Amino acid sequence: MCDTIQFNLVDMTASEIQAFLDESNAHGVQLSIFGAKENARNFRNWTYGPIPEDCEKTEGIIQIAVDCRLPMQFEDEDFDVMCEVISECMEAVMGN
Repeated sequence: MCDTIQFNLVDMTASEIQAFLDESNAHGVQLSIFGAKENARNFRNWTYGPIPEDCEKTEGIIQIAVDCRLPMQFEDEDFDVMCEVISECMEAVMGN
């Protein structure tokens, strides 16, 4: 069973990414960045083992990786609406 979907915001600046997150969150689609300090999926937040210091490539990837929760109570149509909102928010920020 899938409870999240992830996608990368390639070729976007940090300010464009933040604007996209703000826009989607304002429209009810809660998105977060894997590399955010508050995201439990960020390996820097793990406490069960030492964190390697040579993870620059990983750090770069998780700074553009979006984590999107998929509510279990959603019907198929709800996912269509969620995708439309995400697409419209991207268009609002990027202009295309």
